[in-house]
Amino acid sequence: MKPKIGQRRERRGEGDVLLLRCWGAFHDGDWLNSERFYRQGNIYSTMCKECHSYHYVHERGYEPYLRLEEVRKWIWEVIHRSGGMNAAARTLGISPTTLYRWLGRYKGNDQKKIRRESVRHVLEVLAQLRAGTLEPAPAKKAGGRSYKYGCSACGVDVDEHTPGCSVCWERHYNRRRRSANMGGGVV
Repeated sequence: MKPKIGQRRERRGEGDVLLLRCWGAFHDGDWLNSERFYRQGNIYSTMCKECHSYHYVHERGYEPYLRLEEVRKWIWEVIHRSGGMNAAARTLGISPTTLYRWLGRYKGNDQKKIRRESVRHVLEVLAQLRAGTLEPAPAKKAGGRSYKYGCSACGVDVDEHTPGCSVCWERHYNRRRRSANMGGGVV
């Protein structure tokens, strides 16, 4: 592979080493090993990891990540106030897998840091749960609906129907028809 602008290859020991130029605060155009850079696919960042961290701390005024072990106590409190892991994940608006990773209970988990924005969101939700202004997300029913909703025309609950309402009647009729097609009865 031919090196791009700002890259060069050198022969060191056993094989090739890709060198990149770092334009960060510590290395003003110095050539460094590519292992010291963040990378997404084949695209490398313009600064090495040390300069990138320095940029976040000194230019933006804060570290972008926090250690997870400092945050876990708040995550556990959200779980207890929500009524379980899945309810807490729905309350926070994240997947249960993410919640398991944060708690270190996911197979092969090596996550040690959490984004500052995520911590801010957890603390906002926790403050609302403590104040009682936020109800925990309702548990999912076996049918797959996480909440009950009413008819758009008459407002009656979805499990019931109003005989005069065309929307309710159509939903009721289709439910009976599907049940008959699956061998559950006749229309």
